Amino acid sequence: MANKYSVYLKDPSKIAQLTKEQTLELLDTASNLLENKPLLRITTNKFLVVGDIHGDFDALKEYISQFMSGKFENIIFLGDYIDRGKKQLECICILLVLKILYLGKVILLRGNHETTLVNSRFGFKEVVNDNLLYKKFNLLFMKMPIAIVVKISNNTTILCAHGGISERIAKLEELEKNYVVDEYEPLFWNDPAWDENVKGFISNNRGTKDFGKDIFLKFMQANNLKLLVRSHQVTPKIAKQGYDVCFDDKLLSIFSCSEYSGQEVNRIIAKVNNNDIKINDKIILKIDQ
Repeated sequence: MANKYSVYLKDPSKIAQLTKEQTLELLDTASNLLENKPLLRITTNKFLVVGDIHGDFDALKEYISQFMSGKFENIIFLGDYIDRGKKQLECICILLVLKILYLGKVILLRGNHETTLVNSRFGFKEVVNDNLLYKKFNLLFMKMPIAIVVKISNNTTILCAHGGISERIAKLEELEKNYVVDEYEPLFWNDPAWDENVKGFISNNRGTKDFGKDIFLKFMQANNLKLLVRSHQVTPKIAKQGYDVCFDDKLLSIFSCSEYSGQEVNRIIAKVNNNDIKINDKIILKIDQ
């Protein structure tokens, strides 16, 4: 199995040569390895976190290379692998290869674009151009977790999710009790209200919710979390520097593709080493212990 797929990591350009039959086999193999539950929990103190990819294959190859250098124990992808970009199929297929070869070291979270609600309208369906493949991809997406709790040390635990906190749950344990994920899942749709005067949850122009600082800090305290790392949106500040920090340094937003809706983005990924969060090898945040 490893020899069969390792060739694609040695030369990622070969992933574009997959036939329909090979792609179906890849989907079946990866689908059986995905966690098929909403919430994951791992313990690690050296890992990478990657935000939206949206078909940016060149950027993704760079991130995979950093992970394969052996300096990091895990790599966590926050979702939105497809739609918008030029090489959506190459991106999702190489990520499935990475999952097959590295198993639990590679975490593929589900974003809002990993739903038929969205990917039927923003390019992926047309790129796949095959009803069976399109159906199989979306069945696979449904097996992706929507959040992961990472224990860095005895006193430090962080949460990674595509969007933000949810009005549906107060405690993360609720995700482990027959929780049903639908295509309007708040954990991969919601955004922070950048105006820190906003209270609770308010409707936004996406048709979902923004969450205020007050309700966010309450959620973090209730779940004993020190930091939330998420992606999902590009503000002017995120476009300029690739990230933003808010809510008493307890929320980090990152973006990892070079362009979003025609807007250039200074793409980055987050490198976590114990309690230090580095971007471009500069410590931008220290997680409270």
